[in-house]
Amino acid sequence: MKKVLFLIAAAAMFAVSCGESNKPDDNGPKKEDEAKLELSTSAISVLATDTSASFSVTANCPWKVSSDNSQFSVSPASGNGNGSVTVSFPANEFTSAVSANITVASDGVSPQKTMTVKITQAAAEAKPDPQPQPEPQSDTTYLARWWLDESQVPVLSTHFTEEAKVDGNPNPDACLPGSGGYYVEPNVAGKGRIEFYNGIDKLSINPKGRVKRVIGKYGGIVSYGTWKGDYYLLTAETDSALPADTKIYTFFALRANVENVPKYWMVEILDGDTWKPYLETKKVTVEGEGEVEYNLELVYDNGAEKPCIDSIVDSDYKLTAPTKDVKVRILAVSSAYAYGEGLPEVIGDSAIKAKNPVTILVGNRLSETGNPVLHHTMICTVK
Repeated sequence: MKKVLFLIAAAAMFAVSCGESNKPDDNGPKKEDEAKLELSTSAISVLATDTSASFSVTANCPWKVSSDNSQFSVSPASGNGNGSVTVSFPANEFTSAVSANITVASDGVSPQKTMTVKITQAAAEAKPDPQPQPEPQSDTTYLARWWLDESQVPVLSTHFTEEAKVDGNPNPDACLPGSGGYYVEPNVAGKGRIEFYNGIDKLSINPKGRVKRVIGKYGGIVSYGTWKGDYYLLTAETDSALPADTKIYTFFALRANVENVPKYWMVEILDGDTWKPYLETKKVTVEGEGEVEYNLELVYDNGAEKPCIDSIVDSDYKLTAPTKDVKVRILAVSSAYAYGEGLPEVIGDSAIKAKNPVTILVGNRLSETGNPVLHHTMICTVK
């Protein structure tokens, strides 16, 4: 009898063993353990002014996120289980829609599951054609007129590049001269050019290509490495000499884009054969330089939300002598900074290299209400 009971027990153990061998092995997940991955949506539409969007992830496994548009960054880039993903991107300033495919994929499980959310950012509204402002007085003849605006960047960039030409080859490490073909032609009316001239050898400040001139993304003329002795030169070409007593009207705005830009400048006009102050001058005593005469002061307010402040010239000048080709020069006359009165101890020291003084001859500015005010840079004759 004992032998029979032993055989029954052995058979039962064998049956249990056989049953276990029929279960899925460790290499294949059981049905209830298969990867689960779901997203709260497959498409998101946002406004042109929006800069972020989010969606939820429902999962029972690790997952990772990727974007096919480098302007659309994801956070977090991975997760485990349920979570959410935030996608950040810049506001759309263009008149065409922008999109990105955000892919979420299971990680470390087989078979891998992937799902995608398409984010579509609406196009920016087309801006109306800008209207010149401010306008000079009536009976005006425009000698040279520039519209410095983002819509004009391709036109403005025609003769203005960030790469110097050395023996006919692009050389991004070279310091650009003011001449040599680097200028901005009038794109509204008249003939002339805007140039930037180095007052000293800029290799002593920064030999690595940051002393250069470019057209910024908003159309302003950006000058890197601005220093005492540098100057902008605005030229309006005339067919014949203008007689004495001709009234010249000039409008432009210059901006300190960083705190260590030269603070004191002299705006001058070539009257006959002599450079004369275009505006009434002032004097200031600068440590290390003595008395400095100037008539344009650049301001950079570190404590303001928008520290860059435009310094605007909007004024008439009456010629005292016949003049051919009206030239207005904006000359940096001191190394004192736009923020404070500090002077660098040594020209070319590492701190100055890092700060890289930058000015912008701007084509747009903000009004007191914060709204953009577009205007022309111009040289005119008025009665």
